[in-house]
Amino acid sequence: MKKIWKYYRGFVWEMAAVFVLYQLFRLIFVWFNMSYLTGVQWRYFVEGIWFDAVAVFYLFLPFILLSILPVSVKIKQTVLYKSLKNVFFYLGITVSLLLNLTDVIYFRFTLRRTTREIIELLVQSSDVWGLIPRFFLDYWYILLLFGGFLTAAIYFHTKVNKDTKEDLPVSQRWAAFIFFSLFFIICARGGFGYKPLMPVDAYKYASGNEVNVVLNTSFTFLKSFEQPLEIDSKHYFLSEKEMEQYFNPKQQIRPMNIPLQQPNIVLLILESFGKEYVSYFNKKHHLTPFLDSLFARSAVFRYSFANGRRSIEALPSIFISVPALSNNPLITSEFVSNQFESFPDKLKTRGYYTAFFHGAKNGSMNFDAFTKSIGFDEYFGMNEYTGAEEDFDGNWGIFDEPFLQYTVEKLTNAPKPFFASVFTLSSHHPFKIPEKYNNRFNGKYDNLPIAPTVEYTDYALAQFFKKLKKQPFFDNTLFIITADHTSLSKNEYFKQSPGNFAVPIAFYHPKIPLKNYLDTNILIEHKDIMPTLLSMLQMTDSVYAFGTNIMQTKTVGMHYINYQYEFIFDSLLVRFFNDSVQQIYYYQHDSMLRNNMFGQLSEAEIKEISLRSKAIIQTYQSDLLHNRMNLNRSIKTD
Repeated sequence: MKKIWKYYRGFVWEMAAVFVLYQLFRLIFVWFNMSYLTGVQWRYFVEGIWFDAVAVFYLFLPFILLSILPVSVKIKQTVLYKSLKNVFFYLGITVSLLLNLTDVIYFRFTLRRTTREIIELLVQSSDVWGLIPRFFLDYWYILLLFGGFLTAAIYFHTKVNKDTKEDLPVSQRWAAFIFFSLFFIICARGGFGYKPLMPVDAYKYASGNEVNVVLNTSFTFLKSFEQPLEIDSKHYFLSEKEMEQYFNPKQQIRPMNIPLQQPNIVLLILESFGKEYVSYFNKKHHLTPFLDSLFARSAVFRYSFANGRRSIEALPSIFISVPALSNNPLITSEFVSNQFESFPDKLKTRGYYTAFFHGAKNGSMNFDAFTKSIGFDEYFGMNEYTGAEEDFDGNWGIFDEPFLQYTVEKLTNAPKPFFASVFTLSSHHPFKIPEKYNNRFNGKYDNLPIAPTVEYTDYALAQFFKKLKKQPFFDNTLFIITADHTSLSKNEYFKQSPGNFAVPIAFYHPKIPLKNYLDTNILIEHKDIMPTLLSMLQMTDSVYAFGTNIMQTKTVGMHYINYQYEFIFDSLLVRFFNDSVQQIYYYQHDSMLRNNMFGQLSEAEIKEISLRSKAIIQTYQSDLLHNRMNLNRSIKTD
């Protein structure tokens, strides 16, 4: 036995060190993201070991095989064999460090562990590459940790990986090979369960953001390649007729009684402007004096949420009323070429000219292609911008103030009536503003780097409206103001659901007090903007939408994060995963979601909630897969 230990001890110590490294990753993750986590327990570190085991097996598989193959010492001591072992060991270490240390910071922006979609983002968005140096400059300590861990790994590997001159009998080598093989097969499956371990299994041990403590980024990244290429397909209901009793996206719009006479429409999407950064909602700062004054004259909704956590998820929710209910953004998926019911297309049948404005580099997040595909007549990005070169921020695109001024010029000469959507960009990492404003916009809020850019964008909006007011079409223009998603936070509410989806949704008209026509104490989300606007414009169209005209039908909140669905039915926030309802909260009175009401509801109530949840999930998956997110939904293709 002593001889066998001596033969394999270097390998055993190395594998043990890798498992320790993954626990250090977890500790660092918790340390740097403690403000986003509540109630971290030490048992999460123990329960995370199985998830670590899966990641270690796949990332170090070649090294493991070379270490346990029952070949002779003579072969193992060849230069080629040892070189291959070294390469595969350092490769596993490097990938582990890269994924897990980078996610220590990236998690703050997404509130979930990274998956393979990061590759799609890097491949399809060339502007992201330019931000990588700035990312590591801002978060230099991640590079320091990377270098320190890699140096320690090289030292440790060299120290314990000494040549063994004495060989083992063939029978013992084979016995050890079988033992290690069985051990690592168990690791590959993540334990002794009936099914291999999946990311959603972390919910057996934790909930909310704490699920990410149990997981590790290597695991979620690798497992995302095992999942269906684009989307799963659930079959909770055998009959579509039965399913439609609980959720039916095909609906008839009923017009509101609002005196709007074919108005021009401007829909502003403010980059990262969560409710937390708007002082109309958050009295702890005064970053947005202009928006505060505008919202005081607007219909501003108390319970308003985005349907996604990323910019790329906002456009489908707003313009085609399809929320982000999967890990893969619709815009970069194979389903982007499906036929959808879009707000621009609806308006064009009423004689509207439609345009989308985004000051980023053309091609950013495929916005230019997507907006064209859903009916926007024109796209105005950085390529079309005709201003000065110094208006470029050096990262994403054109600073907000000059681009918004450019937008007014284009709208002034545009055919009327028009629908224009304007997506700002300055309030995005690396949070840069024009140098001439560095001393003017230096507002502080919780030491968050986004604060000065929020001030700057608010000022840019003030100048935008100032110039618009001078145009003859201003008085007949309806404005909708929202944000694409939330961003960095140190506030407990805004770091977890539903607060991490809380964005402003406001309607403003210069001549019509819309707050007298809209009930602003009800739930509204991005997906509800399209059907609600159609109703406000007195349209009586049939439409396919996951949202509703909120003045006609109560909407259902729909979110997907960390492999779980969240639905809001009236005052209940429901968490649905592993094919069943798991948690229920009265979110309006229990904003921190501390009191799970699951055990206090009747069996009939939970069954109803479960069926409604399943109907939404199956409708989303089936209609996306079969290209039926349109008024031809009755035509079944499978």
